[in-house]
Amino acid sequence: MFRMAVVSKVERESIGKIVLLAASADGKISVSEREAFRQMTAEWPSVERRSVVRSVISDSVDLEKAAHGLHSRVAKRLAYAATVQMCKADGHVSAYESLFLRRLAQLLNT
Repeated sequence: MFRMAVVSKVERESIGKIVLLAASADGKISVSEREAFRQMTAEWPSVERRSVVRSVISDSVDLEKAAHGLHSRVAKRLAYAATVQMCKADGHVSAYESLFLRRLAQLLNT
């Protein structure tokens, strides 16, 4: 999967938030997207995973704020790759997810 251990805790949490925001970009989070998130974060402490989920569910984070938490080139590339994988998790990339990916690429300057 993804080697999130190579980025800082703050960057890892930002990546998790971005990935969940992408999953919800089309208005719903499918079972396959939930499973993809679980797999991506399997090595995380459960408290960290829950914190990321809570922040996205409560609307206390947006894409710009989450992307701002990524500082290293590695974290930005990892965030984009993980987000693409999330958008494909349910078998197709919706128009909303495609727009989300374009916006993320702009924010990350990738």
